[in-house]
Amino acid sequence: MKNEGYKQTEIGLIPENWEVSFLGNLCVPSKKRVFASSLNDDTPCIELEHISVGTGRILGSTPAKSVISQKAIFEPGDVLFGKLRPYLRKFLLPKDNGICSTEIWVLKKGKTITSHYLYYTVQSERVISSAMISIGTKMPRAEWTVVSKTQIPLPPLSEQAAIAEALTDMDALIAHTEQLIEKKKAIKKGVMQELLRPKEGWVKVKVGNTIKVSRGGSPRPIQDYLTNDPNGINWIKIGDTRPKSRFIDSTNEKIVAEGIRNSRVVFEGDLLLSNSMSFGRPYILRIGGCIHDGWLVLQDYQTDFNREFLYYSLTSTFVLNQYLNMAAGSSVLNLNKEIVKNVILYKPSSIKEQEDIANSLSALDEQTELLETKLQKLKLQKLGMMQALLTGKIRLV
Repeated sequence: MKNEGYKQTEIGLIPENWEVSFLGNLCVPSKKRVFASSLNDDTPCIELEHISVGTGRILGSTPAKSVISQKAIFEPGDVLFGKLRPYLRKFLLPKDNGICSTEIWVLKKGKTITSHYLYYTVQSERVISSAMISIGTKMPRAEWTVVSKTQIPLPPLSEQAAIAEALTDMDALIAHTEQLIEKKKAIKKGVMQELLRPKEGWVKVKVGNTIKVSRGGSPRPIQDYLTNDPNGINWIKIGDTRPKSRFIDSTNEKIVAEGIRNSRVVFEGDLLLSNSMSFGRPYILRIGGCIHDGWLVLQDYQTDFNREFLYYSLTSTFVLNQYLNMAAGSSVLNLNKEIVKNVILYKPSSIKEQEDIANSLSALDEQTELLETKLQKLKLQKLGMMQALLTGKIRLV
């Protein structure tokens, strides 16, 4: 059956009035360089860390005068493409003149493609896949000799503009959602600081005097104790955490019962602290299991603390500063149970008051979590839109 309005090409079916072109025929990386220190203070210098992942937002910049090395020059109409670790998807469509890291391609467009369409084209899976054929393993860099040979479906300029407009609207929605998340986090930070500030009638306690603090342990070699039995003991690792979640509710691995003797048993409701990765970050267990020696566990706190109140107290700047002060002088920041035992906390003597404070903070967290879930859905929707629009499967004419 013939697909009306489409033609078969080396990259598959595309609309009849579209063409196929190599990316290298549509744009070229600029070779213009400048020593940043020779420019004015107000010229922004953008490094890779200043570009958000997958959204094209600028998170900051460095004044050119403070930068010694040579940088690439960009101007409005260029498209910036982070060639170092291209899987991070660091792209930017600048609105002003500036300079950037030489780890970023400054792509100059040709006459047959618009800047906005080029910006979305280089974000496509077709181009990213080529960019992932990289030089180096620890710090992979995309090679233009490879990426430039990527074949691109190219619509007429009028249709390019329509496609870019639709994707720009989606980017605006994503950016707005990100800004709402940042606003919610800022509000929570202020509310948390106020609600956890010691007040008249609050009690000062040392963690070790009211909470049992223990270190995990690992049966070795751990491979001998792992099991595929669904009834095995949950083996709780750092990798089982989710970056934006307060809870640990599942594990990727389980161990046999014999492993318990050389590990630490933990229970639902216990709090875990990483003693190295994500320094001092607490997690609330929604499952039981065993933990290795990369974890500290806080148990038997229920007489003195509401669980969520304790969690939020442990995430406070007040507690983090204590960790940092007690770990000062170490080349690597690590917690141990003696440091945690010596942490000072302030709390209302009433568990009900603690619960009320925790509920207020939990409500703010839940609002942020809903927005973050929405953000992930929007990003997936954008990828779907790009796949459909940039291949001509969906037409906007």
